Amino acid sequence: MERGETPRNTPIFYGWWIVLVAFICHAVNTGMIFYAWGVFFRPLAEAFGGHAPVASGFSVLQFAAAGYSLLVGRAVDRHGARPV
Repeated sequence: MERGETPRNTPIFYGWWIVLVAFICHAVNTGMIFYAWGVFFRPLAEAFGGHAPVASGFSVLQFAAAGYSLLVGRAVDRHGARPV
């Protein structure tokens, strides 16, 4: 084998598997929270007695995420991403 060549039967680097799993988890989470919301809104409104309780719940979810992201960001800045 010459310099600069890579062996053909080496497995994929372990870090790329982590990136793939993180990407899939993020895509599913984003899809369920934001893009599928319209599909579930009407059945949830019927089950919980109107649009207001369901919309309020989604608003609380968004405000809570904004609030704890400040705390998580501060913890990551202080201690690093690995321990957090």
